[in-house]
Amino acid sequence: MLLELRKHDGTDEVIEVLGSNLAQEIVTSIDWDAERRRFEQLVESEDEAFFPSIAFTNDCFRTLELGPNSDDTFWISYRYSVLKSTFGFTSVIQEREQRLQECELAIALGLLERHYAGKHQEIVALLPTENISEDWREAE
Repeated sequence: MLLELRKHDGTDEVIEVLGSNLAQEIVTSIDWDAERRRFEQLVESEDEAFFPSIAFTNDCFRTLELGPNSDDTFWISYRYSVLKSTFGFTSVIQEREQRLQECELAIALGLLERHYAGKHQEIVALLPTENISEDWREAE
């Protein structure tokens, strides 16, 4: 699974992380409070700033991303594709994103563990289904 760590200044690192335990250790070892504070400082000084986050993308191109909120909680984004057929003639890919605006780190780590275990349906069921953003495009 690919891990992409994006920092407050827009720099990012991409590495392959094979196990859930190592992924969880990486998430918990980051000083999220410091990253969030640096982000807020850049915003206040009107410099270019990026939401700090960490994203995990599996072989099916499903991405679980999380980042810090200002109240010691985390936001979660889960993005994935669904292949649809329009009246049996053409196939289209529907990109979906489900978001959880606030959750504790333990919940985020539980979702990460499910993501590594390939439990896509469990993640979809656990995250809110209202306001699922959708983007359509023709399948190639």
